[in-house]
Amino acid sequence: MNNLEINIECMKKHRPLMLEKINEILSEERFDLSKFHFVDTKDGVGTIELYDEKKNKLRLNSLYSPKKEAGRWVRQFDFNNVRTSVLMFGIANGVFANEILEKLETDARLYLYEPDISLFIFCLENFDMSNIIKDNRVYLYIDEINLDNFFIDLVGSISVEMLVSQLVVCYPNLDTVYKESFVVFLSKIEQMQLYLKSISDTRKKKAHICAENIIRNIHFIKQSNYFSELSGIIPDNVPTIIVSAHI
Repeated sequence: MNNLEINIECMKKHRPLMLEKINEILSEERFDLSKFHFVDTKDGVGTIELYDEKKNKLRLNSLYSPKKEAGRWVRQFDFNNVRTSVLMFGIANGVFANEILEKLETDARLYLYEPDISLFIFCLENFDMSNIIKDNRVYLYIDEINLDNFFIDLVGSISVEMLVSQLVVCYPNLDTVYKESFVVFLSKIEQMQLYLKSISDTRKKKAHICAENIIRNIHFIKQSNYFSELSGIIPDNVPTIIVSAHI
């Protein structure tokens, strides 16, 4: 199988909803691969040549070994903190993301933000991206597919305690190629951080009220039912709705 077939098969198994969108974009040809060029490297990984906004040619990786280059790049970051979340602008051929994944703990999260659907499709065709696609620590956000979900997903999956060890990184040179998208990326992260901190500050300010309410509600909890008590009482074919306050 070629790289596109490998990546499509992997996406079919691990990210079927994203594959539906990819297939739609492919069938409608809503992409332009003419601005990208594949370049061989000595280690066989390959790299990409493209142009920045000033029409300057850029090569995204070393011609000798993109993997070794990426290995040196990740050494500047500390991935050993508990529940690290890494927010990365740009996926490209995935070589930097793969190096990050090798360093991350099992409970860590890698949020990958690809600002150009054409670049993503070019890389699906020219590089094996299956390691990234199948890793359940990876959250993918792709132009024309789900970039709008980035902020709300961050707010929903990252706690204020995780901000201390959070890392914001960029695939080298892509911030100069996609300047406006990079500004949007950073803006969404700043909004997320401000939102989480405001929630945390509110909780601290109202902590005494919450404690009082917990104490007052304890006697009601004693009279409530547990899930185990309902086992065997409700038939399996009867739908159930569970309503709970957000904690």
